[in-house]
Amino acid sequence: MSKHTPGPWRAWHDSYGRFQIMAGGLPLSPSREGAQPGEGEANAALIASAPDLLAACEEAAWAIESYCEDHAGERPTDVTVVLPALLSAIAKAGGAK
Repeated sequence: MSKHTPGPWRAWHDSYGRFQIMAGGLPLSPSREGAQPGEGEANAALIASAPDLLAACEEAAWAIESYCEDHAGERPTDVTVVLPALLSAIAKAGGAK
């Protein structure tokens, strides 16, 4: 299977109220012109895995926050980068922009 369409991906409702997804500035659809063989299937697999990825991000963020609380607020350098990225991805999955 090929790789999914590279991002950034953007989702919104168009002026007709239809839900749209754009990836790399192009409409995201399995039959879009210029798509690589298997790209639609890779996109579908990525979208289908989203609930599991979100749950894993939530668990990882919880584990990192718990670790910091248990170690008197200690935040290793990597945590100061990783935790905000996790929380941002979780918020985006919930509809934040």
